[in-house]
Amino acid sequence: MIAVGVENGHVVTTATFKNPLPSYRSRVFKSAGAEKAKDRYDRELGYIATLESHEGQKLCQRLLSNFFTVIANEHMFATTRDARMVRILRKFGFVQLGKQYDDDLLLFVYERQTRVVGMSRAEIK
Repeated sequence: MIAVGVENGHVVTTATFKNPLPSYRSRVFKSAGAEKAKDRYDRELGYIATLESHEGQKLCQRLLSNFFTVIANEHMFATTRDARMVRILRKFGFVQLGKQYDDDLLLFVYERQTRVVGMSRAEIK
């Protein structure tokens, strides 16, 4: 599944929701030292990008806000080496899992959001 942000007929930001190959997922989780969790997170949020000329306008965050109305009910993972993306992933409820690997990559995971009688998981506490 692909989400795109379009401005004046041009794609300016993107994100994808992927079904990665099991071998890739195993390698990522093993490299991060979190191999036992690999089967829980079978979907990946990736290829999140914004044109350099449009950075700083929160286009990625707006795109993800809309995208999450569709994908928030899934367990997923994401990887990044970009400090800005770390902040964005955390805003959307991702938490780091394991250790840094391949010199500068970090693994983040997201637990599906559950609702109980119209309440989010955060409201149940």
